[in-house]
Amino acid sequence: AQEPFVLDRGPLVRARLVRIAEQDHVLLLSMHHIISDGWSLGVFLKELDTLYEGFRREKPAALPELPIQYADFAIWQREWLQGAVVEDHIRYWREQLAGAPTVLEIPTDRPRPPVRRYQGEMQGFVLPAELTQRLKQLARQEGATLFMLLLAAFQVLLARYAGQWDVVVGTPVANRNRAELENLIGFFVNTLLIRTRFEDDPPFLEALRRVKDTTLGAYAHQDLPFEKLVEELQPNRDLSRNPLFQVMFLFQNAPTGGGAQEAASPGAPSAPSVHAGTAKFDLTMALAEGENELTGSIEYDADLYSAERMSAMISHWRHLLEAIVAHPERQVSRLGLLTEGERHRVLVTWNSTRAAYDRQQCLHELFEQQAARTPDRPALECRGQVLTYRELNERANCLAHELRARGVGPEVRVALSMPRGAHLVVAVFAVLKAGGAYVPLDPAYPQRRSEYVIADARVSTVLTEQDVAQALSAGSRQRHNVPGSVDPENLAYVIYTSGSTGDPKGVAITHRSAMAFVSWAGRFFPRDALSCVLASTSLCFDLSVFELFAPLSTGGRVVLVDDALSLAESAARKAEVSAITLINTVPSALETLLEMEAIPDSVRVVNLAGEAFQRGLVDQVFANTQVRQVFNLYGPTEDTTYSTAGQQGRDGAAVDIGRPISNTQVYLLDANMEPVPIGLPGELYLAGEGLARGYLNRPELTAASFVPNPFSQTPGARMYHTGDMARYGPSGRLHFLGRRDQQIKLRGFRIEIGELEAVLARHPEVREAAVALCTDNFGQPYLAAFVAGRNAQASELRAFVRERLPEYMTPSIVVEMDSLPRTATGKLDRAALALYDRTGSVGEPSEMPRTSTERRVAELWSELLSVPAVGIHQDFFSLGGHSLLATRMVSRLRNIFRIDISLRSVFEQPTIAGLAREVERHIDSAAQEPIRPAASPPLDIDHLTEGEIDAMLEELAREGLA
Repeated sequence: AQEPFVLDRGPLVRARLVRIAEQDHVLLLSMHHIISDGWSLGVFLKELDTLYEGFRREKPAALPELPIQYADFAIWQREWLQGAVVEDHIRYWREQLAGAPTVLEIPTDRPRPPVRRYQGEMQGFVLPAELTQRLKQLARQEGATLFMLLLAAFQVLLARYAGQWDVVVGTPVANRNRAELENLIGFFVNTLLIRTRFEDDPPFLEALRRVKDTTLGAYAHQDLPFEKLVEELQPNRDLSRNPLFQVMFLFQNAPTGGGAQEAASPGAPSAPSVHAGTAKFDLTMALAEGENELTGSIEYDADLYSAERMSAMISHWRHLLEAIVAHPERQVSRLGLLTEGERHRVLVTWNSTRAAYDRQQCLHELFEQQAARTPDRPALECRGQVLTYRELNERANCLAHELRARGVGPEVRVALSMPRGAHLVVAVFAVLKAGGAYVPLDPAYPQRRSEYVIADARVSTVLTEQDVAQALSAGSRQRHNVPGSVDPENLAYVIYTSGSTGDPKGVAITHRSAMAFVSWAGRFFPRDALSCVLASTSLCFDLSVFELFAPLSTGGRVVLVDDALSLAESAARKAEVSAITLINTVPSALETLLEMEAIPDSVRVVNLAGEAFQRGLVDQVFANTQVRQVFNLYGPTEDTTYSTAGQQGRDGAAVDIGRPISNTQVYLLDANMEPVPIGLPGELYLAGEGLARGYLNRPELTAASFVPNPFSQTPGARMYHTGDMARYGPSGRLHFLGRRDQQIKLRGFRIEIGELEAVLARHPEVREAAVALCTDNFGQPYLAAFVAGRNAQASELRAFVRERLPEYMTPSIVVEMDSLPRTATGKLDRAALALYDRTGSVGEPSEMPRTSTERRVAELWSELLSVPAVGIHQDFFSLGGHSLLATRMVSRLRNIFRIDISLRSVFEQPTIAGLAREVERHIDSAAQEPIRPAASPPLDIDHLTEGEIDAMLEELAREGLA
């Protein structure tokens, strides 16, 4: 069955007889779909039974004469489908499918290959008799067929899976609507497209009525062959997908087609169901109606989906049907998909993270207790200066008493504006000891931003380096701990993060939230890992909370440096960092450290946070350092630094963000705040004891982002809406999918830029990569890739992507940078990428056009590519050209010069100089030919037919250029 057919040579039917025993045989029959269909199988079995029975009885077996042959039908169909008949059908389908999506993005378990291999698997299932009867009853009640009801339910399932509320599904019809066709073997079946729109979230009964109306209309216009419809609609063609639809729905209410319903003779051949290991579409749902129950199967593309995902889909399908018969009046988005077991697993089992810690303590008290236990142990090292726990505690006490005298107490904010050094750490603990909350200011920030933060936070005091030095040099220093007057619900710090409105917003964290986080860190990481921690992150970035408080609460030492790249400084600094056991940084910084071979041999644990990264980075760490553990830590500032943690093993598995940390809950929800099934994307919400109080002085923003938690039994419980997307793996580990707004659409295709970035990052010459949807001078969108690395060539990277992803995901331009733009907190600045000026990718032209032909071609290039002056030796495709622009180029050249230049010329001569020579050659040839009647009108890309495009592609294929 898996052996391919050669359509231009044949044969198109193959048979092989396998003897199992003397009187027991298996006939293997393989027919190409172009000559038969499901109904034909019934006809074939019926005739085979007749002939076999006659042979067995040694009597002549007579088959009735056929009134017509398949060729008669083919000729009739071509003659009938002309003029007004075909125009009516085409008009109907154009109206029905106007604006319909041509791609249904069901989440896949593996990246979609650039070219389909049609490798398939199948899973079967049975819908019990009771459910089947209730479905039949509901269909009769609503005046619909069982097929219509099941199709409507399946489209709801697909809409929920894809998060796409305009769904097109293919379904076959026998298309034998005349008696003469009943006993013919041939390909009569046609594919109809059933489009259902759920954007208004209708009740299921309304959705069923829509499917009924659409189906009846489709049946009335079923005679237009599907291939003719594709030719008329001219969708974007993609070798990784079927055109117009990717999911098929089949319903069969008889065992087989034709006359197979008649009683077979004794000993008649039977046709067992055998799957060929192929899949024609991404998914095919097939259902058959028996006497009491429905049997079904899902055939799926094994390159895309796992068996576990399909088992879950079958479970969700059955649960959805049960919800429909129980509550058909409910809106389609509110019909449950999850079984009770799966719902309990994602809401309760995987969120059972409660762990004990002292909920009455404050953040600085953990440090004070550690200082009392190990007063002479080194606590802080910075630029050769080492402070013991006693010294650090006493200096902080001295400053804290001074702050108390200035009126600092609970809920009073104190801004810290000083360079990174011992005084900065002293100031942090002093503010906490005094009862206040510290508000970090980076001296490198623009003055306007610092002034905004000071005013917005309503700080009482701004501490500078000089203030700390003066307080520590005063004669009457008080070294004892400040008497406690701080409640765990008081503020500990306020960190300002970027805001969607352009103004930063202050995230207010209480001692209790910080204590929950630091207590988890002390339990989660081994003491030897926390024994010497690199503190390289700005205090304005919440990774610093881990770097300071986790080691200083457990007896470890903090090595304070300006930034992570300080590890690569001169040998004079090596001694200071030679004992570091844990590095906590962003992936991009770690990539640089790896490239510079600057990670000390003493490092045993690497924490990566702040941005997504790829598996290759983990492999590099294990291959090139002495590191034993790599952790991926996810969490926003609004949930006290980290919310989930996932150890990344050496097994090559894809990077994930692990599971929620202690006393934290994670919910993946749909637009109705309902949990999504395992494996499907959902918006990520965080709850638990790490949640911030909210945004400082922004009650409306706080209320919008910190919403009531419907899954908690605690009165007043909240959860934070992160805006991030994630999905659960089968074991409960979370896979980060990016921001909600990281999904883009280009030329009708939905693109997850994270997938493209991951492919670019796998290139050996690329250190980091980012992708953005930019706009050219004509307002047309194009895909731009930005890479930092070692002399990666744009053409090479485009080819690298094209080998691994569909053509529409290949970036139009690749921009090489020394480093990608970042925000003040070190995160990738995607807004800056989206504003990129494409003209910057062209570079200075080495040689300008010389002839009038070259100048005209250059002007045309500048217009099409939205770039300024172009050199005559620059490559069209390297500047962002693609096949559609090349076709438009040919159309314009034909129109301008009145020549019959071919598309092949652009591929063979992709420079201005080369193309101009080709144009002049055609002009000369035309001048030497005798006068002929006027040529056909110039080709216009906007009116190309599918046949013309195919002809061009065939020409290119013959030349080895396609």
